[in-house]
Amino acid sequence: MRLNGRIGEIQPNGFQVRAEQVYSNCPKYIQAREWTLREGPSVEPVAQALETLSEEVVTLVNKADTFFIATQHLQYGTDVSHRGGMPGFVRAEDDRTLVFPDYRGNAMFNTLGNAVCYPQAGLLFMDFDSGSIVQLTGTVEILWDVTPFAHWFQGAQRIIRFHLERGIITSHAMSLSWRTVQYSPANPIVVVES
Repeated sequence: MRLNGRIGEIQPNGFQVRAEQVYSNCPKYIQAREWTLREGPSVEPVAQALETLSEEVVTLVNKADTFFIATQHLQYGTDVSHRGGMPGFVRAEDDRTLVFPDYRGNAMFNTLGNAVCYPQAGLLFMDFDSGSIVQLTGTVEILWDVTPFAHWFQGAQRIIRFHLERGIITSHAMSLSWRTVQYSPANPIVVVES
């Protein structure tokens, strides 16, 4: 289920969300994972600002099978959507640009509709092995002609190009450890170049 709303009362052990939109989310491209608490002593998170996509960030992005994209509609507010695929479905074109496919999903077009009107976006990548996260802000453009990318992204209906403005990589950010149980059977094949 997908829930959009506003955070209400914040309490020491959590917060309340006042739901404004609730609807079924497309289960395609969502990887099955199991989580456990990370073993060993806790380590303080360490954040580092980014102005370009460092080698460490590109490596994390290249192995990602999941990320989240935040977009905004100036009248209706912010929306965060899941994106998933096989590792390699997000590519760095250069040290400030990422490209990724837009596959057939729930036909709601929340992300694309917002991006057409207001191209500011945020991306969140999680390294499920190390516990690091990468947060990127910038702008997106929708490429309607997928032909130049067809060899990389089979089945893509559109391509999204993300232009980095700034970012943060935080090591030891997650206290959970995640194990992949199964990739989504809906994930299209990704061509990985050597």
